[in-house]
Amino acid sequence: PGCQTGSVPSEEKADRSSVSEVPMLKSYKNFPPILQKQILMRLTGSVLGLFCVLVILISHSQWQLIFPGLVISLSFFISASNLFFRCEEKRYIVIHGICRGFERTSVRKQIKAIYLESDGKSVKVVYTYKGRPIKEGDQVTIYVADTASVYEVDGEYIICSILAIGREQNSSAMQKAA
Repeated sequence: PGCQTGSVPSEEKADRSSVSEVPMLKSYKNFPPILQKQILMRLTGSVLGLFCVLVILISHSQWQLIFPGLVISLSFFISASNLFFRCEEKRYIVIHGICRGFERTSVRKQIKAIYLESDGKSVKVVYTYKGRPIKEGDQVTIYVADTASVYEVDGEYIICSILAIGREQNSSAMQKAA
């Protein structure tokens, strides 16, 4: 007459399968927008890698040529899923600070590191992103993995590995531009 422990009638199983996709999307929408963008870019890289595999498979009959595309696609997918689960478990640290200066390369004058002031402490972040430029006085938000190494040298913290970086322009800089 009764159901066994752990068994679910077939109608409830169908409901649970459709509900199981929704929490993943809900948790994705709760992530910070910068990390959402990083996950989306990595998934896009994975899809582009698979597209390259498909093009190579159609245009050439040599199946050995698909391995680089599969490796690229797989690495992007693993990176995206790693970041997704890190965000879902909230295993990251958010650092808010104001940009106080830069360290530039000697030849091409590209930004090599950013100096931030956060809670009265100086933080040096190795900068590898080539997106929108950061200016002195901008409010910067950095997302760092909770397992990332942070070094202290002469009272200054050095972070070499970050998940994402975002910025908000300084209000006085925006007023000058207007």
